[in-house]
Amino acid sequence: MEILAAVLGFLGGVLAGLFGVGGVDWRAALLLGLGSIAGVAGGVELAKALPEDVLRRLFAVFMLAVAASVAWRAVRMKPAYPRADDSA
Repeated sequence: MEILAAVLGFLGGVLAGLFGVGGVDWRAALLLGLGSIAGVAGGVELAKALPEDVLRRLFAVFMLAVAASVAWRAVRMKPAYPRADDSA
């Protein structure tokens, strides 16, 4: 399983490089990478410690929060171009 994860990570990195993803400075990339590693390790330990029903409920709350955020941004956002019926 670890080999599959390493291969997928490698392929993702190669594809990201081929399609021009990137351009952040090295310091920011290092901080983001280290923070991600710490977050994953902490999340795994938390997931192991919590019962399955609690994880399901937390995931449901997370998904509702994401949906609310997307809806809020959609309501607040002004269209980039006015529609034809909005002409004055």
